Amino acid sequence: MIEAEQAGVILGEMVEIGRAFRTAGRRSRERGLTGTKFSVLQQLRESDTRLTGLAERLELSAPVTSRAVQALECEKLAERNPDPDDARAVRISITEAGLAYLTARERAAVTAFTEHLGEWSPDEAARTIETLRTLRGKLTRAFDDLDTAALRAGDRAGARG
Repeated sequence: MIEAEQAGVILGEMVEIGRAFRTAGRRSRERGLTGTKFSVLQQLRESDTRLTGLAERLELSAPVTSRAVQALECEKLAERNPDPDDARAVRISITEAGLAYLTARERAAVTAFTEHLGEWSPDEAARTIETLRTLRGKLTRAFDDLDTAALRAGDRAGARG
């Protein structure tokens, strides 16, 4: 069984990985594409959608999502089109330029990452993928448990008050 100290080190490393992604996102913003806009493009590649649906899928507020979509429209990476199911609504779509931009950015990131993992064998990569998937699932369940415990504690505190 894992020791608490080891679990703490794993969580700490995961926090550092998150920090590395935030740093990369900050650098990306300096080059013109925020993490939010990038996420919007990734979602739009999957399917056209209404703004509310997009905000829900990204777990963002409607105003934040709307600003990202407006910026992408100005850059000709996304566009609004009439919703064929409801003439009063619009659907947001990725443009050909948006798809090309997204594909190129993803390809560049994968290429850079591949170069830095060059000494890994396919077996090491497969084990890492499996470990990361397992960690993600365990972390999700741990946070769900924390939320449940916090709700229970709040219920008990409210019952005493």
